[in-house]
Amino acid sequence: FTYPNESSTVTVASATARSLSLSAGSGAEISVSRQSSPWAAAGSLLSGDAIYDGDVLVIGFSALTGYALSTHTVNGADFESGGSLTVSANVTVSATAELLAYTLTVAADSHALVTVTRGGEALNDGAEISYFDLLSVTVSARAGYKVSAADINGTAISPDAAVRHTVSGPVA
Repeated sequence: FTYPNESSTVTVASATARSLSLSAGSGAEISVSRQSSPWAAAGSLLSGDAIYDGDVLVIGFSALTGYALSTHTVNGADFESGGSLTVSANVTVSATAELLAYTLTVAADSHALVTVTRGGEALNDGAEISYFDLLSVTVSARAGYKVSAADINGTAISPDAAVRHTVSGPVA
């Protein structure tokens, strides 16, 4: 009931839909969850899901085993993993990662021969190797000598037999 000289104003809010775009390069992962919203339920979001002005998103970045994150951005600007963002425009999240790289260390006395190959390519001491590279390692002795001990990163290997080794860290 209103009196003849009274008026009232009602403001109706509406949800402004925005787009969410996620782009994760090889080895990179992105997680986005809606922490709170005036318009939608909280929970995990995927690329293409509807987001709305006022949504509070928590955005995380991670790298798969053997990779290191190289970039992680939101709308083109660096963004800290686990940070939150209040939506007021379309949101584009991007991450890239690179394979971890190491330097091969080959140490042998002058009487031992160490051969390391990757895909048939001979590698020398100081060569760059990457996580997941499959190396073939052979240790033998020069004529008149015998190999007394051989190892890869402290793990004994059999001399005079090719050993296959998948890189998962520095190799010495």
